[in-house]
Amino acid sequence: MMPYIRGRVHGNWRWNYNTGGGQLLDWIGHHCDIAHWGCGFDNSGPLEVEGKGEFPPVDAVWTPAPNTASS
Repeated sequence: MMPYIRGRVHGNWRWNYNTGGGQLLDWIGHHCDIAHWGCGFDNSGPLEVEGKGEFPPVDAVWTPAPNTASS
C-alpha cells in the first residue's frame, strides 16, 4: 500500500516503479517491438544486456532513473 499522491496518478503512473517503468517501458511495445518485427528478428535477439543508471532519492515522487545507459 502507498499513500495517495496526486502527482503519481493519471499519466504520471509511468514514472514510479510500483506502477510503471519510465519512458522506455512505456514505449517499448510501440516502437522497438514494431522495428524488431519489421526487421524479421522475431526469432533472434541479444543474449545478454547490461544497463546502469543514476537513481533518484527513495522519497522522490517519480522513481525511474533519469539518466540511463545500456550496452
